[in-house]
Amino acid sequence: MQAWLNNLTTIASERKDLQGAPTPHRDLTIAAVHKQPTNKQRGIVREISQAFQLENQKAKWAPDATGVCVHCPSQDSRKHRQTACAAMEHVYQKHPQVHDFLLEMDDIHCNLPVVYVPNHHDFHQWCFHQKQEVCITSEAFQVTESLRDSGDIPVFFSDGLALHPEHSAITRASWSLVLSTKSMDDSMRDILPGKSSLDEYKAQFVVAAISRCHGRQSIDRAELSALVYLHEQWHTTILITDSNYAIYCWQMVGAVSDSQELLFRTNSDLLLRLFAIRQHRHLHTVLKVKSHQWDTSECTEDPFFFILGNEFADMAAKKANNELHTDLVISTKQMANEVLTEWDMRCKHYSLITDLHEQQTIKSSAKQTQEQQETDIPFLNKLSQTVADTLKQYEISEGFVIQVDWPHEVKSQITMDIRG
Repeated sequence: MQAWLNNLTTIASERKDLQGAPTPHRDLTIAAVHKQPTNKQRGIVREISQAFQLENQKAKWAPDATGVCVHCPSQDSRKHRQTACAAMEHVYQKHPQVHDFLLEMDDIHCNLPVVYVPNHHDFHQWCFHQKQEVCITSEAFQVTESLRDSGDIPVFFSDGLALHPEHSAITRASWSLVLSTKSMDDSMRDILPGKSSLDEYKAQFVVAAISRCHGRQSIDRAELSALVYLHEQWHTTILITDSNYAIYCWQMVGAVSDSQELLFRTNSDLLLRLFAIRQHRHLHTVLKVKSHQWDTSECTEDPFFFILGNEFADMAAKKANNELHTDLVISTKQMANEVLTEWDMRCKHYSLITDLHEQQTIKSSAKQTQEQQETDIPFLNKLSQTVADTLKQYEISEGFVIQVDWPHEVKSQITMDIRG
């Protein structure tokens, strides 16, 4: 699926009807194709990559080609096939919304039916890659100093959040670090279930840091960013996270002896920072908690303190994603709505294309069958049957006479054989 998309822009730019087309978005296009049944996806890919010739294209090199649609007397084109073929009117009626969309919009949506890169996509990506200053709150400094003075290790909770994680073009991610105001032992002893709302536990936690995810937007990167930032700020900590990815990276980097092994891994910049931290042999502990257990009635082995801290970290990450850099939040929300609308329309467009392909195949097969019957030779299509079965089924509808000009010697021999 990825291979043909890698060269799609180059191929499209060499065709006059596709010149000046917007940039296709590979991930969104692939996601839209995968929404269709598996046995229909190849046909959509052929439609996108223009892997077949239209009748008007054949007319440029084939002397007998007229450029007329094979199913109706109109001139053939991709827009004609998807919106105006008289033989496919019953298919268009099943897809009125996308049919009206294709009639109204530019022909590029028929000639190159992909999901395009949103208008502000590159600007938003530039914003996400700008350096961000992350500040530790004064309350967190006071709590950690108090815990150190008493000989206790500060306990942090981290969480990452990504909006629209299924679509990389519109994903917006953030992370948070929340600090327990008490040591691990005291928290495990004192923080117990029984209160009706989270507000009654607020005094047990403080927000240490929140930030928008820097670079590529994904929930895994956000979770790893929180872990790396924490370990860069403090030398001895306990971190409780719900991210399997962050824990995997923490363990994997600890087993690596050379940073060169990390260069070509996903999020290599964060992994290299984590590798540098682990060379100092700081005393960090990373523990796992299952996410989103506060509102569930499921039995769990996680301590209530872990569940509560994870919930407060989740709340802080949501707050960061919706309130940090409000202009960017507003702009990305608007773009996300536009992209999801276009993506949904393209999925419906692909459904129309698959239905058209099915009907075109049926009509082409029926036409070929009719043409074959008109020129059919007796017994030609009955090669798999026995002679007896074939003769039983055969009925002469019209007789025929064949004049044979036998050579004289053959004719004489046949006459002698018959008389003999």
